[in-house]
Amino acid sequence: MKKNYFLFFVAFGINFLMAQSCPPNALNVGDQVFFVDSSNSLNCFEMPNTITIEGSTYSGIQCDTNSAIYELDMGGTEASDLDVFDVDFGGGLICSYNNGTLPIKDFEFLYKKLKLYPNPLNKGNSINLSFGLPEGTEVSIYNVMGKLISRQHISGHNLKEIKTSNLLEGIYLIRISTEGVSFNRRIAVVQ
Repeated sequence: MKKNYFLFFVAFGINFLMAQSCPPNALNVGDQVFFVDSSNSLNCFEMPNTITIEGSTYSGIQCDTNSAIYELDMGGTEASDLDVFDVDFGGGLICSYNNGTLPIKDFEFLYKKLKLYPNPLNKGNSINLSFGLPEGTEVSIYNVMGKLISRQHISGHNLKEIKTSNLLEGIYLIRISTEGVSFNRRIAVVQ
Protein backbone atom coordinates (compact mmCIF):
# COMPACT_ATOMS: atom_id res chain seq x y z
CA MET A 1 0.00 0.00 0.00
CA LYS A 2 2.85 2.38 0.87
CA LYS A 3 4.41 1.61 -2.49
CA ASN A 4 1.21 2.69 -4.30
CA TYR A 5 1.10 5.99 -2.39
CA PHE A 6 4.74 6.59 -3.20
CA LEU A 7 4.16 5.98 -6.93
CA PHE A 8 1.10 8.25 -6.84
CA PHE A 9 3.08 11.10 -5.25
CA VAL A 10 5.98 10.63 -7.67
CA ALA A 11 3.65 10.70 -10.69
CA PHE A 12 1.71 13.67 -9.30
CA GLY A 13 4.95 15.51 -8.48
CA ILE A 14 6.36 15.02 -11.98
CA ASN A 15 3.07 16.14 -13.50
CA PHE A 16 3.09 19.23 -11.26
CA LEU A 17 6.67 20.10 -12.25
CA MET A 18 5.88 19.68 -15.95
CA ALA A 19 2.58 21.59 -15.80
CA GLN A 20 2.14 24.55 -18.07
CA SER A 21 1.35 27.89 -16.51
CA CYS A 22 -0.58 30.80 -17.98
CA PRO A 23 1.54 33.31 -19.91
CA PRO A 24 1.38 36.59 -17.96
CA ASN A 25 0.22 38.87 -20.79
CA ALA A 26 -1.94 38.37 -23.85
CA LEU A 27 -3.17 40.57 -26.67
CA ASN A 28 -6.04 39.46 -28.91
CA VAL A 29 -6.31 41.35 -32.21
CA GLY A 30 -9.01 39.10 -33.65
CA ASP A 31 -7.20 36.92 -36.15
CA GLN A 32 -4.07 36.63 -33.99
CA VAL A 33 -3.30 36.24 -30.30
CA PHE A 34 0.04 37.30 -28.81
CA PHE A 35 1.36 35.94 -25.52
CA VAL A 36 4.27 37.92 -24.11
CA ASP A 37 6.66 37.38 -21.23
CA SER A 38 9.41 39.98 -21.36
CA SER A 39 11.29 38.21 -18.54
CA ASN A 40 12.47 35.57 -21.07
CA SER A 41 10.73 32.75 -19.23
CA LEU A 42 8.22 31.60 -21.84
CA ASN A 43 8.84 27.92 -22.53
CA CYS A 44 7.92 26.97 -26.09
CA PHE A 45 7.90 23.27 -25.16
CA GLU A 46 5.02 24.01 -22.78
CA MET A 47 3.03 25.97 -25.35
CA PRO A 48 0.56 23.79 -27.27
CA ASN A 49 0.37 23.67 -31.06
CA THR A 50 -3.21 24.96 -30.91
CA ILE A 51 -5.35 26.94 -28.46
CA THR A 52 -9.09 27.54 -28.35
CA ILE A 53 -10.96 30.79 -27.74
CA GLU A 54 -14.77 30.71 -27.73
CA GLY A 55 -14.75 27.44 -29.68
CA SER A 56 -12.42 28.70 -32.43
CA THR A 57 -9.01 27.14 -32.91
CA TYR A 58 -5.83 29.19 -33.25
CA SER A 59 -2.60 27.53 -34.47
CA GLY A 60 0.85 28.48 -33.24
CA ILE A 61 2.91 30.27 -35.88
CA GLN A 62 5.86 31.54 -33.84
CA CYS A 63 7.38 30.98 -30.40
CA ASP A 64 10.53 32.08 -28.60
CA THR A 65 11.49 32.79 -24.98
CA ASN A 66 9.65 36.13 -25.04
CA SER A 67 6.53 35.57 -27.11
CA ALA A 68 4.20 33.13 -28.79
CA ILE A 69 1.90 34.03 -31.66
CA TYR A 70 -1.21 32.08 -32.63
CA GLU A 71 -3.28 32.65 -35.77
CA LEU A 72 -7.00 31.94 -36.23
CA ASP A 73 -7.58 28.81 -38.30
CA MET A 74 -9.52 29.07 -41.56
CA GLY A 75 -13.27 29.14 -40.93
CA GLY A 76 -12.86 30.19 -37.29
CA THR A 77 -14.69 33.11 -35.71
CA GLU A 78 -12.91 35.92 -33.89
CA ALA A 79 -13.65 36.32 -30.18
CA SER A 80 -16.69 38.48 -29.45
CA ASP A 81 -14.73 40.58 -26.91
CA LEU A 82 -11.06 41.19 -27.68
CA ASP A 83 -10.42 42.77 -24.27
CA VAL A 84 -11.83 40.01 -22.04
CA PHE A 85 -11.31 36.42 -23.18
CA ASP A 86 -10.52 32.91 -21.93
CA VAL A 87 -7.88 30.78 -23.62
CA ASP A 88 -8.10 26.99 -23.46
CA PHE A 89 -4.56 25.61 -23.70
CA GLY A 90 -5.79 22.02 -23.46
CA GLY A 91 -5.06 19.59 -20.67
CA GLY A 92 -7.51 21.41 -18.41
CA LEU A 93 -5.56 24.71 -18.42
CA ILE A 94 -7.84 27.67 -19.10
CA CYS A 95 -6.39 31.16 -18.65
CA SER A 96 -8.50 34.30 -18.36
CA TYR A 97 -7.28 37.63 -19.68
CA ASN A 98 -8.94 40.94 -18.84
CA ASN A 99 -8.25 44.24 -20.56
CA GLY A 100 -6.35 42.47 -23.34
CA THR A 101 -3.63 45.06 -23.62
CA LEU A 102 0.07 44.64 -23.09
CA PRO A 103 2.20 46.61 -20.66
CA ILE A 104 4.33 49.19 -22.46
CA LYS A 105 7.54 47.19 -21.99
CA ASP A 106 5.93 44.16 -23.65
CA PHE A 107 4.53 46.27 -26.48
CA GLU A 108 8.02 47.71 -26.99
CA PHE A 109 9.43 44.19 -27.17
CA LEU A 110 6.87 43.13 -29.78
CA TYR A 111 7.54 46.30 -31.74
CA LYS A 112 11.15 45.26 -32.15
CA LYS A 113 9.83 42.36 -34.21
CA LEU A 114 7.93 44.73 -36.51
CA LYS A 115 9.18 44.55 -40.08
CA LEU A 116 9.02 47.46 -42.47
CA TYR A 117 10.17 46.59 -45.98
CA PRO A 118 11.53 47.24 -48.51
CA ASN A 119 13.94 49.82 -47.14
CA PRO A 120 15.29 51.60 -49.10
CA LEU A 121 12.20 51.87 -51.22
CA ASN A 122 12.08 52.59 -54.95
CA LYS A 123 9.95 55.61 -55.79
CA GLY A 124 6.35 54.61 -56.50
CA ASN A 125 6.52 51.27 -54.68
CA SER A 126 4.59 50.45 -51.54
CA ILE A 127 5.89 49.76 -48.03
CA ASN A 128 4.85 46.55 -46.35
CA LEU A 129 4.30 46.63 -42.61
CA SER A 130 4.46 43.11 -41.21
CA PHE A 131 3.09 42.43 -37.73
CA GLY A 132 -0.28 42.01 -36.10
CA LEU A 133 -0.98 45.40 -34.57
CA PRO A 134 -3.71 46.24 -32.07
CA GLU A 135 -6.99 47.86 -33.04
CA GLY A 136 -6.77 51.60 -33.62
CA THR A 137 -3.17 51.70 -34.82
CA GLU A 138 -2.22 54.77 -36.80
CA VAL A 139 0.63 54.89 -39.30
CA SER A 140 1.87 58.38 -40.20
CA ILE A 141 4.60 59.35 -42.66
CA TYR A 142 6.56 62.59 -42.10
CA ASN A 143 9.26 64.25 -44.19
CA VAL A 144 12.58 65.34 -42.61
CA MET A 145 11.09 68.78 -41.88
CA GLY A 146 8.37 67.17 -39.75
CA LYS A 147 5.53 67.80 -42.21
CA LEU A 148 2.81 65.14 -42.21
CA ILE A 149 2.70 63.52 -45.66
CA SER A 150 0.30 60.63 -45.09
CA ARG A 151 -1.79 59.09 -42.30
CA GLN A 152 -3.55 55.73 -42.34
CA HIS A 153 -5.54 53.89 -39.70
CA ILE A 154 -5.05 50.14 -39.60
CA SER A 155 -6.31 47.40 -37.32
CA GLY A 156 -5.15 43.90 -36.57
CA HIS A 157 -3.46 43.16 -39.88
CA ASN A 158 -0.60 40.73 -40.16
CA LEU A 159 0.59 42.43 -43.36
CA LYS A 160 -0.38 45.94 -44.38
CA GLU A 161 0.59 47.59 -47.64
CA ILE A 162 1.12 51.35 -47.32
CA LYS A 163 0.88 53.32 -50.55
CA THR A 164 3.79 55.72 -51.08
CA SER A 165 3.30 56.88 -54.66
CA ASN A 166 3.24 60.53 -53.50
CA LEU A 167 6.69 60.37 -51.86
CA LEU A 168 9.65 62.06 -53.52
CA GLU A 169 13.23 60.84 -53.23
CA GLY A 170 14.52 61.35 -49.68
CA ILE A 171 14.37 60.22 -46.05
CA TYR A 172 11.04 59.85 -44.24
CA LEU A 173 9.96 59.03 -40.73
CA ILE A 174 7.19 56.51 -40.18
CA ARG A 175 5.40 56.82 -36.83
CA ILE A 176 3.32 53.90 -35.61
CA SER A 177 1.02 54.87 -32.74
CA THR A 178 -1.41 52.89 -30.63
CA GLU A 179 -2.92 53.30 -27.17
CA GLY A 180 -0.68 56.22 -26.21
CA VAL A 181 2.53 54.51 -27.35
CA SER A 182 4.40 55.65 -30.47
CA PHE A 183 7.40 54.23 -32.29
CA ASN A 184 9.36 55.67 -35.18
CA ARG A 185 11.20 54.05 -38.08
CA ARG A 186 13.12 55.71 -40.91
CA ILE A 187 12.76 54.82 -44.56
CA ALA A 188 14.63 56.00 -47.63
CA VAL A 189 13.00 56.56 -51.00
CA VAL A 190 15.37 56.27 -53.97
CA GLN A 191 14.97 56.58 -57.75
